[in-house]
Amino acid sequence: RFDGLFISDSLSEIIEFKRPVLVDLDRPRRGNRNGGASRGCTISDESSTVARDLTAIVPVTEVSSSQPALSLTIKAYPSFWFYIPYALDGKIALEFVLESEEGDKFYQTKFIPNTDRAGIIEFSLPDISSPLNVDESYQWYLSVYCDSSTSAISTHVHGWITRINIDSDLEARLEDVSILE
Repeated sequence: RFDGLFISDSLSEIIEFKRPVLVDLDRPRRGNRNGGASRGCTISDESSTVARDLTAIVPVTEVSSSQPALSLTIKAYPSFWFYIPYALDGKIALEFVLESEEGDKFYQTKFIPNTDRAGIIEFSLPDISSPLNVDESYQWYLSVYCDSSTSAISTHVHGWITRINIDSDLEARLEDVSILE
């Protein structure tokens, strides 16, 4: 088991997302929530071979879901969620990369999870890395290597995240609510 990785194929609660008002900082915010063409990962279920995309589970903050704007976080070590449509059987490697706006590597890890089913994964930035700096944007990537013995990326998704400060009044109110509230 890889620390910081949670795998599930169902959600028991419906979570409502309330879209924040984003400030345009004149920074490029291109990304893709869905993976592009896949080269080699086979997705099978009991009845047929089903084509599905690798998907980042992030709020859509622009009109076009193919070019999402940045996501916001108050956490120094945020979590990232992805739908992986492949059984992660020990042959498929995942790589998570976080870069500064200047393109410098902030954090990078490649790992081979082992589960026999497709599903949702959570990747949490480990606290052994540096914390995200407030008011700075970072570009993240999740790449899939269908053959872990090669360096050829089969598909990937990417986007942007910015850490912001939380209003102290809101922070105090949030301490008294349940996780679903």
